[in-house]
Amino acid sequence: ATTGVGNILLNARSGNITAQAIIHGGTGNISLNAVGTNLNGNVELWNTTNATDGTAFVGVLQTDNATIDVKAGNAIDMKDGSTILSKGGDIRFEAVNNINVSYVDAMNASPERAGDVAIISTSGSILDVDNGTALDVYAAGLLMEAATGIGTSTNHLDTTVTTLTASAGSGGMF
Repeated sequence: ATTGVGNILLNARSGNITAQAIIHGGTGNISLNAVGTNLNGNVELWNTTNATDGTAFVGVLQTDNATIDVKAGNAIDMKDGSTILSKGGDIRFEAVNNINVSYVDAMNASPERAGDVAIISTSGSILDVDNGTALDVYAAGLLMEAATGIGTSTNHLDTTVTTLTASAGSGGMF
């Protein structure tokens, strides 16, 4: 696990970023950037089942009311059971291709301090990885933009938000 009191930036100039343990920014912001010079990096966020060392943890990326920003030149792949927790900070995912969502939580113990979530796929879809009805996004506001689709007719993206703004292409929104 990595815990910080300042900002954390992981920048892959070429290749992928794979988080297999907790990255806790404390009150500092977290940025994962796998765009690089080849523009095709992936960000993979693992859970306890997928972690290669068998370590149990809750939340791959965590902050205490600070921003979490994840950007990939190819795809963002949250493994089933992985979580992103900002405790009131805003969360933004942006990828060229698919974004697989497990659980993203921007809420705070004080609802008036809850954060917003933006999930943007410029050429792909936003998909639910758990194939069930478990909550996927919990936030004050949620913005989703996908060139293809959001969820599928058989596996909806499950959200609890106050404000929802969404746009999808031919794949529709579920």
